Amino acid sequence: MTKSFGGLAALRELTFEIRSGEILGVIGPNGAGKTTLVNHISGLMKPEAGDLRFRGQSLLGLGPHRISRLGIARTFQTARPFTRLTVAENVLIGALFGRSGLTRSLEAARARLDETLRLLGLERLKSTRVLHLTMADRKRVELARALAMDPDLLLLDEVMAGLNPTEVGEAMELVRAINRGGMTILVVEHVMKAIMGLSSRIVVLHHGEKIADGRPEQVTRDPAVIQAYLGARYAVGRG
Repeated sequence: MTKSFGGLAALRELTFEIRSGEILGVIGPNGAGKTTLVNHISGLMKPEAGDLRFRGQSLLGLGPHRISRLGIARTFQTARPFTRLTVAENVLIGALFGRSGLTRSLEAARARLDETLRLLGLERLKSTRVLHLTMADRKRVELARALAMDPDLLLLDEVMAGLNPTEVGEAMELVRAINRGGMTILVVEHVMKAIMGLSSRIVVLHHGEKIADGRPEQVTRDPAVIQAYLGARYAVGRG
């Protein structure tokens, strides 16, 4: 894929794959093209060149709603729940809108809502308006809404940004639990503890180009990755 903004390349002939059942980490410095990549996969942006294929089907020309019904859901770097609605109402929207939304009854959607709230530990907040929640709980609501859409591929864009160490640990356990259920996950993250602890494979972007693709221990020893993103101090600490 290739994408430019005002002559500046955000993605430059980027080629990679997401393997079924894995947790793929995507890292890189600010401006590397990580969120632009997620925006392309979810249908918010279209590449100038190249193609995106999900289970053999091209996603080019499909709107976000159609892509979500193919089985792809996402969270946003800045959480975007409906703040004046309750937690339950936010998650119910996902259950009614996602892959099964066209055929799912309201009763079935409510069952999916309850199941998702249990998984994310949000049952006690079910009737609370989102505007009264902490940032950590708002991020959980955004994740719950995405999960309620029944995706096969879940795109997580910096869901741990702004969380304290305890909250990061809890979020990591949630992601692992979701993945154990069979869901494929792409994680964009700056929290290295999370990306190293979760990812079976990591793709590193720099100025819109892929500079590394491999297992975490391989990527963190790559000289190009150390120079572009991790820094010598991280490399020494790992050594």
